[in-house]
Amino acid sequence: MANPWDVVFPSSTGTLRDPGNFRKQWRSARDDIGFKWVTPHTFRKSVGTLLANAEGMASASAQLGHSSEQITSRHYVQKTHQAPDMTELLQAFGGSNA
Repeated sequence: MANPWDVVFPSSTGTLRDPGNFRKQWRSARDDIGFKWVTPHTFRKSVGTLLANAEGMASASAQLGHSSEQITSRHYVQKTHQAPDMTELLQAFGGSNA
């Protein structure tokens, strides 16, 4: 059902949901489907991370309604730490004397 606010989770009648009611319904549903770890904050962090990676921190901060990019960066954007593949070099520690 379309809603004039274009929200992701409108009520069954297309209106805005009360945040407390949404949290209660989400807790009940997520436990049944194995997503106990997912909270409304998880959704916000996902949006923040996707926007920061695709459009920059300013866009993510604006979407989430934060007063500064530092808040968005610190609390809402998942940091990825990728190290280069040094497997071949580190094999020296494996004790392989073949």
